[in-house]
Amino acid sequence: MFRIVLAPLDGTGPVAAFVKESLDPSVRELVSEGKEYVLNKYEPKARGQLLMFLVASNLPSLKTVLETKAADLLYFFKSMRLRRELTSLEAERSYQKLDIERSLLDRYAWKMTVQHDYFVAIDSADGRFFWMRRANPSDMERWIFASWLDAVDPSVLTDDFPFRLRDSLTAQYLRTVNNDAYVEIAPYNLQIENINFLGRFGYEMRGNWRFSDKSGGGPFVNYTFYDEKSRRIYTVDGSIFAPRVEKKELIIQVDAILHTFRTADELSQDDREKLGY
Repeated sequence: MFRIVLAPLDGTGPVAAFVKESLDPSVRELVSEGKEYVLNKYEPKARGQLLMFLVASNLPSLKTVLETKAADLLYFFKSMRLRRELTSLEAERSYQKLDIERSLLDRYAWKMTVQHDYFVAIDSADGRFFWMRRANPSDMERWIFASWLDAVDPSVLTDDFPFRLRDSLTAQYLRTVNNDAYVEIAPYNLQIENINFLGRFGYEMRGNWRFSDKSGGGPFVNYTFYDEKSRRIYTVDGSIFAPRVEKKELIIQVDAILHTFRTADELSQDDREKLGY
């Protein structure tokens, strides 16, 4: 649940009064100086809740914040939605396929969450490619794949590298049953952004995929990043194929699973005990 409290500090109404009562004097001073404009309280009264104070010293300043900081505000809400989904994944831990997670860790030195209704579609040690699918119900598929390659020099990870890497992998592995079409990135609504993914330099790519014969498609999210300790470039990817349903919640679900990616070096003793080691 998201709640926004929007008011200028110099306001005289009940909402402005609530804001001033809720914020520490030091925080109000930062707002007055223009150094802060959004303050978040996570789970103030309920699990998964975000209470956002969107404030400025006066109404014109608040209008400027709304006009110039839209991308930052969207980031806060996206992060909270992802956080809620990760909490849900952790709550279902006892139902997850820990045997597959252990196998990934033992053989490849990385793991991610494998929910109970996913199945392994491709697991290629030679190709360094792992693909799992969820087809429940049958007309609502979720696909998650991961691939990795050794890279002593991270400079190979350039702006166009994630695009080229994804298309090369899906052309090889994500093919139709009769092998006459394959998955490729659709040439529209594609967004690629340089980000910090789980503490690593990388790229976030969002857009639409399609079959090469144009027979179907859907949204995808991809993270391609460099891990310094293992000296590997990883790409983790989630796609949706659900022609008759709303896909927003589904893409958030696969995005959360991608954010459970961990290398062997990152796992604590508690993490290993949860896996049954």
